[in-house]
Amino acid sequence: MIKLVGYETTLLDIAGAMGYPMNLTQSWPGNDACHGWTFITCDSQGKNVTVINFSKQHFLGTISPAYGDLASLRNLLLNDNNLTGSIPDGLIALPQLQVLDVSNNNLTGKIPSFPPKVNVKTSFSSIQSKHIISFWVVIHSLEVALII
Repeated sequence: MIKLVGYETTLLDIAGAMGYPMNLTQSWPGNDACHGWTFITCDSQGKNVTVINFSKQHFLGTISPAYGDLASLRNLLLNDNNLTGSIPDGLIALPQLQVLDVSNNNLTGKIPSFPPKVNVKTSFSSIQSKHIISFWVVIHSLEVALII
């Protein structure tokens, strides 16, 4: 049995939410995420995950609530994938989070209220445009009703 060193169980939960993509399973050797795991950056002591960069990997699935267990996470880059569902509310409690990029996915729901120090990058897609389109349809219907 392999003994995991630290945050590896959490990272495996995260990978599970995306269906264990092959490029993760093949590029995460050993049992220490801070030594040789692709897409993962750790602090200078090699003990805490500080950056997860899953940008442009064509990942499917959802954003796992397990990200919220990575207390040292500063940058979470999930942009340009095919992730669905919503942004877990638990991410707002990450004390070190500075950047969350979820742009160019197929997310739905409301964006949680992150602290002002967090730069949240979303695309003008499903998360926001569904509400805007609904609003436009209501306004447009009212305009048509007023014109008639």
